[in-house]
Amino acid sequence: MHLGPTVAMLAARNPSPSFHAHDRPPPPAHDIAERLSHLRDLRREPLPRRVARIADLHTDEASPVRKHVAEIIGVVGSKHMEYLPDIIPCLLHLLNDEAPPVVRQAIKTGTTLFAKLIQRLVIQGLFSTGGIDDALKSSWEWLLKFKSAVSLMAFQTTGNEGVRLLAVKFVEKTVLMYTPDPNIPSDPPSEATKDMGFNVAWLRGGHPLLNVGDLAMEASQNLGLLLEQLKSPKVKSLSTSMIIVFITSLSAIAQRRPSFYGRILPVLLSLDPASSIIKLRVPGAFHALKSAFSACLECTHSSAEPVFLLASTYLDTFLLTGTFEMSPFALISVCAQRQELTDTLSIEGYIMFF
Repeated sequence: MHLGPTVAMLAARNPSPSFHAHDRPPPPAHDIAERLSHLRDLRREPLPRRVARIADLHTDEASPVRKHVAEIIGVVGSKHMEYLPDIIPCLLHLLNDEAPPVVRQAIKTGTTLFAKLIQRLVIQGLFSTGGIDDALKSSWEWLLKFKSAVSLMAFQTTGNEGVRLLAVKFVEKTVLMYTPDPNIPSDPPSEATKDMGFNVAWLRGGHPLLNVGDLAMEASQNLGLLLEQLKSPKVKSLSTSMIIVFITSLSAIAQRRPSFYGRILPVLLSLDPASSIIKLRVPGAFHALKSAFSACLECTHSSAEPVFLLASTYLDTFLLTGTFEMSPFALISVCAQRQELTDTLSIEGYIMFF
């Protein structure tokens, strides 16, 4: 596995993985609790030594130790991004770990680091006269590899569902980070401030490393992949828990990026709980879908109007003929929006009626 220059230099200088002579020696391999305690002592070590120890310990035979190493990578990487090229390779290795808790922690850590780094890149590219420094460029290259690996996990039908859940949430987060946030001004501030956040719309004026058009295209493609999971035939292979994950992720994207509303709502409307394709009568999935509609109905963005107009046409047909050719959930949505049936049926009652 490739190690960054800092780790390689430190490894050559300190060939032995043990602590200094005045420190207590590493505990025996079978004593997991003591080894974890020993690992936590790394916080008192100089930063370069901690980085070198990460490279050594991420392949430890005990999965709790490897999981804790993934946590340490997050702590070190968040505060000292110049070391990311040295420790992200270890995080990539942990994505292939045989223990699901280790993989889950690796995804959590990488998700946090990815968000922090892209914010740093945006701010440095816009406000620094010297452009993007080499360490950040290298860090971005490594985290792009992490992004590619985790994105593949999100759409694999095999493997641990807890791991896949976190991978889907990572893809959701990239869609949000790569698209303009309507709640943040589209023009960058005049100067950088602490905890200022960022809006990818700030990049429209140009950036030395990030291209706003490329990011938007990738976000659209990733959204399409998320939507495909809830369409036949792929939805047939999903468990109830994964159906819930995809519903909640798409609902979150629709709420925070209403420009995608017109693409997301029709797919959610197609999830008829009476269908034999998916068993949305299972309380968890049924509740997730109802919650998604309740949240989406609050949207006033113009991109939602064509969807409601289409549903309205179906509703008018139903009111005139007593028949319908669409999911009852579509009618529920329009009824709630237009208040057509609420005088005689509550939303819950309407659901039970069908």
